[in-house]
Amino acid sequence: MNNNINENNEIWKDIINYEEIYQVSNLGRVRSLDRINHYNRKIKGKIINPYKHREYKRVTFYKIRIRHDFLVHRLVAKHFILNPENKPYINHIDGIPYNNNVNNLEFCTQLENVRHAYKIGLTNNLGENNWNSKLTLKDVKTILKLSITEKKTILEISKIFAQFNYKTLEGIINRRRWKWVIL
Repeated sequence: MNNNINENNEIWKDIINYEEIYQVSNLGRVRSLDRINHYNRKIKGKIINPYKHREYKRVTFYKIRIRHDFLVHRLVAKHFILNPENKPYINHIDGIPYNNNVNNLEFCTQLENVRHAYKIGLTNNLGENNWNSKLTLKDVKTILKLSITEKKTILEISKIFAQFNYKTLEGIINRRRWKWVIL
């Protein structure tokens, strides 16, 4: 494996299955190396300009005329970060999906990734911000008030809020849904 370090403390490593063709750096850059292609032509290596796809930087590699697309953050993590627990996801610690510096990446589970997104404010699809929500915060507070302070049963509340499913109302009252709402 060919590893290089330049004056900016940028460490380059050969990409697995693309040794001596492409490299990835700890700063999140990708480059091709000088080589002879399958037509016996000399190709000069260069820094590959990634393209953006769904907020993430991607690069395209060619090997024996076959195209392969890769997410840059996955390449950086795979080549620079140990993953002893075999966590399948990669989290951008600062929440910026195009910052692929190795210091900004960590392996995680899907749950850890989602919790991190909520924690740093990337996602706020709770309650009425959820695209699928039919309830408003005011509705939920009213339902809880009727249940807790006025001691109404779920059946009585379901008659008042007939447009909502009984199970939904039960979930709110039993604090399985909208549990973050405080009266």
